[in-house]
Amino acid sequence: MSDNANQSRTQRRLAASLASAIPDSSNPPAVAAREIELKLIGKRGAVESAFEAVAGGAAGSKPRARNLMSTYFDTADGALRGKNHVFRVRKVFNRCVATLKWKQQAFNSHIRGEFEARLPSMEPDVAALPPKFAERLHAATGGEPLLAQFITRINRRAHLVNFGGATIEVALDIGAIFAGDRHMTVRELELELKRGEIAALYEFAEVMSREHGLNLAPLTKSERGFSLAIDQPPRERRSRAPETPAQASLDEIIEIVTGECLEQFTANWPAFDGARKTEPVHQMRVALRRLRTALSIFNRALPNPQFEYFRAQAKSLAAAFGPTRDMDVFIALVEDGPVAHYGRDSGFDALLATAVARRENGCARASAALADSQTSRFVLELRAFVARRGWRNSLESDELMKLDE
Repeated sequence: MSDNANQSRTQRRLAASLASAIPDSSNPPAVAAREIELKLIGKRGAVESAFEAVAGGAAGSKPRARNLMSTYFDTADGALRGKNHVFRVRKVFNRCVATLKWKQQAFNSHIRGEFEARLPSMEPDVAALPPKFAERLHAATGGEPLLAQFITRINRRAHLVNFGGATIEVALDIGAIFAGDRHMTVRELELELKRGEIAALYEFAEVMSREHGLNLAPLTKSERGFSLAIDQPPRERRSRAPETPAQASLDEIIEIVTGECLEQFTANWPAFDGARKTEPVHQMRVALRRLRTALSIFNRALPNPQFEYFRAQAKSLAAAFGPTRDMDVFIALVEDGPVAHYGRDSGFDALLATAVARRENGCARASAALADSQTSRFVLELRAFVARRGWRNSLESDELMKLDE
């Protein structure tokens, strides 16, 4: 049998095993699983062509197609959302599957903890869940009843690919999110790491971005759904002190600090798309400035040309947000200073009109930078470099001992 035939048969077996691997509540998992995934979006037709390029590359292996209907739940006061938990019940074929997800790392939203279990219906019957699942859900809700918040209807075509020693599920999701009389469309590629190193997932996403012009989508379906349900646009994400374990190694410190900066940067993309653009622009500049400082420090401690490369990239990217922020500060200075003291006259009106025009030009430049897939590739490349511990490649054996300090 040819190598291609063997590979196709292996892919089909793996796909079948993954499709049927839904935990049964009569046999609850001993520990929670870990989900590692990210999403890519693009102009109309781009995600479809990207998926076809991937799915059409494997002879004899056809993508799996499913219609997914999911209801997302929370308490009346949003306890789950407030604790970074998401609970949904999804109908897959004739099975109802409950899923609880939560953020495991503040510096990497692509990694989440996950429980899954079968339910007899689409109702959130906590009593029918495995003990560990129910305990975590109860702790997050405080025992308050769960209420339906929104639903998603998604047509999913999925295909498994092997890349860089990893197995990655590439899913084309097309559908919509519904919350009352409001709705939004969903059209994205979801990349989930099934086996292998997370660096391979970032590297594969970077290839997809480069070849098909796709961008990172910072918000999950659940985050978009809750934003729709409460009718509130995404808010800015401010800087936070990195949460570093007491015994963290230098390798881990680099990952945590770099990841925190990237989280702050990308989390402000959706907020910039909304009406409140002033603060998100500022927070993106802050994130890039913090990142540049961190990379400079790391490069002094562990000299590696990649640190300087990413630092230069961050500096260039930050320049796209400078004019908008500068005009924001200038307009506030004029309005809170001279205008407040002397009163508004035609001279101030002309000055402020010029400043507002320059600010709008700056917003257009910032929007263009975020729409450019090069910005997403910068994030993905840096994530992959950190995950691979790329700085180790330029160190002598005795210098590697520093990384355990």
